[in-house]
Amino acid sequence: NDAEIKIMESDIFTAQSLGADTIAIGALDSNGGLDFEAMENLAQAAFGMQLELHMAFDSLDFEEQKRAIDWAVSSGFDRILTHGGPLEVPIGETVPHLKELISYADHRIEILPGGGITFENCEQIAEELGVKSVHGTKIVNLMHD
Repeated sequence: NDAEIKIMESDIFTAQSLGADTIAIGALDSNGGLDFEAMENLAQAAFGMQLELHMAFDSLDFEEQKRAIDWAVSSGFDRILTHGGPLEVPIGETVPHLKELISYADHRIEILPGGGITFENCEQIAEELGVKSVHGTKIVNLMHD
């Protein structure tokens, strides 16, 4: 709703003031599709920052995802963070769909695989998808003596 969008805009301004250079945003409408108007407002608030469409993208069907990719490209987004399917599905099982997304994006925008990527599988996933970057909260192996 409008109040939530205003809060997100304020959070973006705070992140900018603290030196952040990239922001991940996503907003869904009441029908479960991307709220393009809200996203445009958030993108405008983030002027000068890199823009990343976050995993709200994963709630869309493939046709809507293609529309979202086209929109993100035309709106100046740098990348789309996606698991390639529901988060409860292991990343290895979403690789075929991630390949479809990467193919459709056709180097117009970076498709950033994430969710379930760890230090144990990151190189394999990156190689299988032909990408240079992956995202994961368990991507660094902290070894202790």
